[in-house]
Amino acid sequence: MDATQFAALMDLLRQTLTAAVQGAARSTAPDPRLQRPTKMTAEDRPEAYLEVFEAMATSAGWAPEQWASCLLPQLTGEAQAAARTLSPEAMMDYPTLKAVILNRVGATPEGYRKKFRGEQFAAEEHPRTIAHRLKDYALGWLNPDVNTKARLVEMVVVERFLECLAPGPRLWVQRQAPLIL
Repeated sequence: MDATQFAALMDLLRQTLTAAVQGAARSTAPDPRLQRPTKMTAEDRPEAYLEVFEAMATSAGWAPEQWASCLLPQLTGEAQAAARTLSPEAMMDYPTLKAVILNRVGATPEGYRKKFRGEQFAAEEHPRTIAHRLKDYALGWLNPDVNTKARLVEMVVVERFLECLAPGPRLWVQRQAPLIL
């Protein structure tokens, strides 16, 4: 959101508050300026952007069938490139669009596992920020809301087991499709 959009929203909020204080009746329809999603930026993590987009679309009362058409113009970078791989019909199906975007940016269990194990953090990064990001990666990889305790243990053991193997045997085991690979 640029400074002009922010100023316009602040002005709208100021007007709404003034009207409420003066006892003016509010219209039943929310102002459409409060319903427009902001354009994705290079700093946005696509998975976080999509979570916020879904929350906004739900609170605005949009029909899920409209979500893809509202999201597409806001996409940039890898998310936009992922969308362009779809047919026009598939592009308009929000669950399909979301899955392709998340897969492209590595927001899959395997992608999160790789980030959890391999991400390098800048020395000036705050320790709390690093811990928060590591927790996000672990949750994305292990998905404790879906997986049982036994499955979580199995995922960690299989990952560690693969790390212990030499490259040749590791490839053979991976081809046998352990549960997490």
